[in-house]
Amino acid sequence: MLKYAQIVTLSFFSRLFSNSSSINFLITLQNNWSKKQKVMRKLSLVVVAAMLLATGNVLANDAKGENPTRNLSNQISEMLSDNSFSIEHNDLTAQVRFTLNADGEIVVLSVNTEYDEMESFVKAKLNYQKVNLANVEEGKVYTIPVRIEG
Repeated sequence: MLKYAQIVTLSFFSRLFSNSSSINFLITLQNNWSKKQKVMRKLSLVVVAAMLLATGNVLANDAKGENPTRNLSNQISEMLSDNSFSIEHNDLTAQVRFTLNADGEIVVLSVNTEYDEMESFVKAKLNYQKVNLANVEEGKVYTIPVRIEG
């Protein structure tokens, strides 16, 4: 494949020798080279446009979705909202470890707190209560902090 500078050089020498067939050959070479150059430009534009479209499609996907742990935490909060603790137990806290069974029910594994009343209250309110989750991961252990205000 001849480069443009080579074609110009050949063109110069062909004029020196003034051979009409070599001039026609050089003109044909130059025309073919410019056609190929135009095709390459168009091809590069098509490739850039395809890459922009592909990047736009990847970035347009919404990968956030719903957070199942947050949804589960909100449902547990609603279950524990109705309590009858007195004012003297103003701010009770606990760490609740639980798992979900195949039916989507909470199975309380442990309640770490200083108050026995709170432990029995949390177990009574949460154990074997059904929760609404799209994808239940059976056997996964969850730990959530619980705070009950009197």
